[in-house]
Amino acid sequence: MSYDKIIYMNAIGTSIHNRTVHEYLQSIQEQSSNVEVRSLRSGPTHLGYRSYEAAVIPGLLCQARKAEAEGASGFIIGCFLDPGIEAAREISNQMVITGAGHASITVAQGLDLGFSVLVLHDRTVKKAMRLVRNYGSEGQMASVRHIGVSATDAQSFETRSCVLDSLVEGAERAVRLDGAECVILGCTFLQSFSDDLQAALEVPVIEPIASSLKVAEWLISLRSTFRWRWRGLNSGAVPPPEELAEAFGWAGGAEKGVGFQESGNSGCEGGEHVR
Repeated sequence: MSYDKIIYMNAIGTSIHNRTVHEYLQSIQEQSSNVEVRSLRSGPTHLGYRSYEAAVIPGLLCQARKAEAEGASGFIIGCFLDPGIEAAREISNQMVITGAGHASITVAQGLDLGFSVLVLHDRTVKKAMRLVRNYGSEGQMASVRHIGVSATDAQSFETRSCVLDSLVEGAERAVRLDGAECVILGCTFLQSFSDDLQAALEVPVIEPIASSLKVAEWLISLRSTFRWRWRGLNSGAVPPPEELAEAFGWAGGAEKGVGFQESGNSGCEGGEHVR
């Protein structure tokens, strides 16, 4: 049996979450999928600021090229804000590329339900609204609400009960006051809360990590079934390999996996891989 290799790329400079995410994805993956979880070797440990998002994009692009050179069928950007997703698609050949935000909104679109997005803090509200608008779902969005929680608290066992209380309160307000028919968790750090939040609500809770894998598997299946090809179709222009390598400092070129050595601040070094 052949397997579809799918890379879930944690868009942060730490591997602390890789094993947990890998175990979670293994529990829900299709039999035809072979999921690996990777992270950047260095960089910010959360993407709560625009400058942090910008910092990880070069590394994500290089990792996308590496994944395709290794024969991966799919590449997932593991952050709800989908940093660099359009650029990653531009430089890919036939590999499916999705992100946690894109996939979550795609699921809500498929359910045809009005949704609210729960983000950690107020500075992410506008970014989440812009993301929804870019994906054409502004009319389906009931609201974006922040729960007043830091990225550190969202990952801490000591603050777990407080974070869950904030999530439940935010979700209940979204349903009662905003008319939300489902709730999207607007941060991948909130994955461990999804089951408890679902138990507290009477509407679907869309979790972005699971959504990203399922949407990737669906798109890979469609591509295989209908033998789709889309090289250069998104924008009509693919950067020449030599210019791409020069722009990002990828030593040895950007085609066919040649020479992906670390060069300057290219971000091409990967962190821990979990297979």
